[in-house]
Amino acid sequence: MRGTSAPIGSVDRVLRDGSTVRIRPATPEDRVRVERYLIELSPESRRLRFHSPVVDVGEIAAQAVDVDPSTHVTLLALTGGDEGTVVGGAQYFRIDDVRAEIGVSVSDRVQRRGLGSLLIGQLAQSARDNGITTFLAEVLPENHPMIAVFRASGFSPRIRALPGSIEVTIPTTLAVRRLPTLADAGSPASRATARGRKAMLRLSLSAALVSLLPWAAYAAGPPILCPS
Repeated sequence: MRGTSAPIGSVDRVLRDGSTVRIRPATPEDRVRVERYLIELSPESRRLRFHSPVVDVGEIAAQAVDVDPSTHVTLLALTGGDEGTVVGGAQYFRIDDVRAEIGVSVSDRVQRRGLGSLLIGQLAQSARDNGITTFLAEVLPENHPMIAVFRASGFSPRIRALPGSIEVTIPTTLAVRRLPTLADAGSPASRATARGRKAMLRLSLSAALVSLLPWAAYAAGPPILCPS
C-alpha cells in the first residue's frame, strides 16, 4: 500500500575527509545545475552510471527534477549550500506498491569519501516514509565501486549475477544484528568460539613476545630511532 508522500527535508552531512555536503530534494529549478553535473562527469563515470558514455544530459536532467514523492524522488548532494554545485545524486522510481528502482552517482572529485552510502541512506528514509520496502538496482559487472557502496551501506544487499549485469536488491530498513544472550553464552557453538578466540590470543601474545626479544638487548642503551 502506498504511503502519504511524506515531505523530504534538507540535511548537512560530513564526508570522510571532513568536508560537508548539503543533501536535499531536487526541484525543477535544478535542471541546469543537474545538466552541468552530468556534463562534468568523466566518460567512465557516465558509462558506469547510465551503461553508456554518451547520454542526453538534457533529457536525463529534466527527468531527474520532475519529481513526485509518491512515485519518484531525486536527492542532490551539493557543496556550497542549497544553491551550490551538485557533486552527487540518487533517485528512485516506484515500480509497484513496495518496490522502487534506484540509481546513484557521485562526482569524480568526491568519490571514495562515503557520499554514495550517505545518499542511499537518505533515499531509503524517504522511501520508507512512502511505503517502499525494497530497492532494486542494475549495475554493470565491472562497476566494483558501486557494488562496494551498496555493500557498505548497512542495508544488507542481495547480489545476483545476470547476463551482462548485476542485480542488487536492497531493503530500505537497516539490518539489525541480534546481540548475544546469556543462553547463547552457554551453547556448544559459543564455547567453541570462545576456545578458538583464546587460542588465537595466546598465539598473538607469543608472536608479540618473540618480536620484542631482539629489542630487549637495547633496553639499557640509548633509544633507537626507526623511520616512520
